[in-house]
Amino acid sequence: MAYGNHKIKLSFLRKGEEILHNCTSHWLFHLKAPLLYIISLLLPFIALFFLVSSGVLDNVQVVDQLWLAYGLYGLILTVYFFVKCVNFELGGVVITTQRVLCFGYIGLFQVVERDILPNKLEDVQILKRGFLSMFFDAADVHIHTSTGETEELDSVIDSKRIQSLLAELFRNATRPPEKSEKSDKVEKKKEGESGWIDEALGVPEVDPFDLTEHREEVMGDIGKLFRKKDS
Repeated sequence: MAYGNHKIKLSFLRKGEEILHNCTSHWLFHLKAPLLYIISLLLPFIALFFLVSSGVLDNVQVVDQLWLAYGLYGLILTVYFFVKCVNFELGGVVITTQRVLCFGYIGLFQVVERDILPNKLEDVQILKRGFLSMFFDAADVHIHTSTGETEELDSVIDSKRIQSLLAELFRNATRPPEKSEKSDKVEKKKEGESGWIDEALGVPEVDPFDLTEHREEVMGDIGKLFRKKDS
């Protein structure tokens, strides 16, 4: 499912934020839950139908109770897989110019949002295994953060692109800010102004202080004072 099909797209984006990549699972992975539901529903039905038709179960009351139990089982199974499929189809992970946005549902009514900022990224693992990885170049991506949390993406396509985009986000977050031309001009102007002021005022000449010379001058002044008194 493309990210453009999500109705909650605009509510998640910030001002000036652009989408770089939508982490989409392979279309075969979307069939996993429906196929598992059909198999889980058909196998008990086939087994019960075979037991009744072959005459193994000839008690009508027991047969009715088994069919009732199967009906309840099918109802619970349908609700469980319906909620699971809805949560899977409406959830996702999107890489933007500012963060990694994770969103999804718990049940049918509780929305969960989580932001992974670039400076919180710690490690990205690409795991290729199974049928989908072998023939369709799909992989499991595990995003580890500095807080110890892990975001798992199952059987996503373009796993290498996801890894490169996350690495670029991390580099941009840790890169020191570059000085603009305007700030450089302001600093040069300030340096020029301070240099002109120093030239205008002049640099005061400060003679080094000599303690011996100072002592001799003081003693000489004292001697002159006593000589005047004697005369």
